[in-house]
Amino acid sequence: ILPWLLFTRTVSRTSAAASSNRALLVYPHIYPIDFMLGRIFIEAVTSFVVISILLGAAFLFEGFVPQNPLMGLCALITLSLMGGGIGMINATIISLFTAYDTFFKPMQRLLYFTSGIFFVVSDFPSGVQDKLSWQPILNCVEWLRTALLPSYDNSHFYSMTYVTLMALTLFITGMMLERLRRRTHRIP
Repeated sequence: ILPWLLFTRTVSRTSAAASSNRALLVYPHIYPIDFMLGRIFIEAVTSFVVISILLGAAFLFEGFVPQNPLMGLCALITLSLMGGGIGMINATIISLFTAYDTFFKPMQRLLYFTSGIFFVVSDFPSGVQDKLSWQPILNCVEWLRTALLPSYDNSHFYSMTYVTLMALTLFITGMMLERLRRRTHRIP
């Protein structure tokens, strides 16, 4: 559930970063992107510390050793970039249409149930697996499971390239939208 929490907290906190710090926008060199990038960084670091503490406790008490911690870190960074990108896109859309937030919540619930935190993809028939393979959060969860669990190998299911490209596309799109919308975010 920790990868899902990293994603959703990054999305929701990034989406609200500019509006909750609006009073600071009176300073000439502060822009909404500053709050958003700061929030993405804070959420990522907080999640990495929590996961590191849990993995350290698992090592001390159970002798658990992650199979490939660097690959797990890459999966978490990708998930942070994806959440930050969606958060920046949401912040821009919310600045135009405040009702969008009520539309995004049900979509986020659908992502929650298909993110792979409640199930293992290999338990489904191949037709369902093919459809689920397009869910980028599920790809990150499978990537993280494969990286951390020595006995779990589902590397044929997820695509690091697809997820990384999706995360970078969302992040760059979010930054471009924020840049295009910057003038309306400013307080006169």
